[in-house]
Amino acid sequence: MNHRGQPLTDVTLIRPSATFSRREKDWVAISARLRSLSSIELQLQPRYGYCVQNGGGACNEVRFARTASLRTKGACTRGSDSRTCRFGVIANLLQLGFAKRRKWVFAPKAVSVPLAILTACGVWLASATIGVAQDSASPTVAKKPVAKKQLELPPGVRVERDLEFVRRGDQSLRLDLYLPAKPTERPLPLVVWVHGGGWNAGDKARCPGVYLAAEGFAVASINYRLTQEAKWPAQIDDCREAIRWLRREGAKYGIATDKIGVWGGSAGGHLVALMGTLDVPTDEAVSSRVQAVCDWYGPSDLLTMPPNVLSAGKTEADLAKANGAQLLGGIVRDRPELAKQASAYYQASAGDTPFLIMHGDQDPGVPLEQSRKLHEALQKAGVESTLTVVKGGGHGGPAFQTDAVKNEVRDFFRKHLAK
Repeated sequence: MNHRGQPLTDVTLIRPSATFSRREKDWVAISARLRSLSSIELQLQPRYGYCVQNGGGACNEVRFARTASLRTKGACTRGSDSRTCRFGVIANLLQLGFAKRRKWVFAPKAVSVPLAILTACGVWLASATIGVAQDSASPTVAKKPVAKKQLELPPGVRVERDLEFVRRGDQSLRLDLYLPAKPTERPLPLVVWVHGGGWNAGDKARCPGVYLAAEGFAVASINYRLTQEAKWPAQIDDCREAIRWLRREGAKYGIATDKIGVWGGSAGGHLVALMGTLDVPTDEAVSSRVQAVCDWYGPSDLLTMPPNVLSAGKTEADLAKANGAQLLGGIVRDRPELAKQASAYYQASAGDTPFLIMHGDQDPGVPLEQSRKLHEALQKAGVESTLTVVKGGGHGGPAFQTDAVKNEVRDFFRKHLAK
């Protein structure tokens, strides 16, 4: 069952072949039908990738059994950026680390994998057992539940976790707030991280901006409703509500509430770009306007994103399964006005927030052109915008974890928030 208690209809093992390449999508898939709503026995071994499906044949999640436990950190990976993620359609399996050629082999022994209901914060299993059997009669060895590992804090940084900023029905949306361990003399500018994950996965737990809390900033990492929970514009509404809450409550945490920047990657980059270009609601009592935007490889034009465009070998059914369709509630092409409202490229105008846009030149998921066209639209409108093309960078990964990238992000926020 998934994190919302819905039955999983299929579990598929995926074994990339030795000749796998980005273009060929050459892998071997072996399906196994669930015999109940809660468990299934699979033949797999450590470092085996397997795909969980929620019906319709779409691969909703790929996990890796890295060790003898399926509950290890980074069960769903994007490049080398280990993170947890929830169920949701993932349009491009290459984002999950299959781009590297590897030789994978079948397990010589059976591994029994009872699956349990997922926790709401990711793919960590609430309980699980895994045992290696010499034959089908061998008993399964129980394992203790593994707690979710928290992000290691830099020296001199403390964290306030799981601060609720709004309730949507019975769902609590929360943020983590990273602050200097010692009180500061002046209020701190704030940078808010918005996670990626195709709008259907991801979590606030792994925030790449934590280092800024040791360099004169407060840093917040937020969650928002995913597409399984609500359709557009719920996601941008939640981001705005987080900004409003931080403005209302920020003084008690030593935050300069008039100096707030936002930063996000992939789907998070898409959302922060809209926070910097969409007009804020006229009826809001507390402003959700931000003063700086750092957009990492976010889609800026949903209408031209490859998963949303009909092409050779792609059917209408494929378009309906795309992440953009799941976001908007239907095929993107059939909702042009809504797609434009949810695309920063069409929203860029004079008076928008300064931008730093960073995109890898080897990104297999979001074309570099998405960032180039946004950058050009902002400049045409007279908005300050810097586009940095990260050489060798994919859709995230090590190229975005270098000191040069970290320093550019820090210097950008210092320029616009620490005046």
